[in-house]
Amino acid sequence: MIRRSSRPPLHYHADFVETFTVKQRKLEVYLGKDEKHLVLKPGGSATAHIRQPHRFANDRDEPVIFTINTDPTGGVVKAFQLAYGIANDGGAARDGLPSNPIARLTFVKATQGYLPGIPLVLQRIVFAVAAKW
Repeated sequence: MIRRSSRPPLHYHADFVETFTVKQRKLEVYLGKDEKHLVLKPGGSATAHIRQPHRFANDRDEPVIFTINTDPTGGVVKAFQLAYGIANDGGAARDGLPSNPIARLTFVKATQGYLPGIPLVLQRIVFAVAAKW
């Protein structure tokens, strides 16, 4: 479930496919470098393929309930448990991710969420160095 204005930045995953399926209300999904805009209604789904930039958002006053399926699963489930636990304790930034830099980096590393426009190898080096802290 995400509340209004929660929106991760445009990102991609190098090792898994991510599928969003709406259970209640509507979810905005943006796919590709051109950010093709989709509005998913209950029962609707959209898939972000490996290395396909994407983001999702809720621009409405009511929370949206949806699932995210990753294939393969990896550490994504634990990452979202961390993020939602922190958010429930009031520690989320405007984009819905942890505001604490260490918690944020831990989340991003676990989800393997990479930013377009920054070389993947450089991002992996940053994660490796941060893991040593």
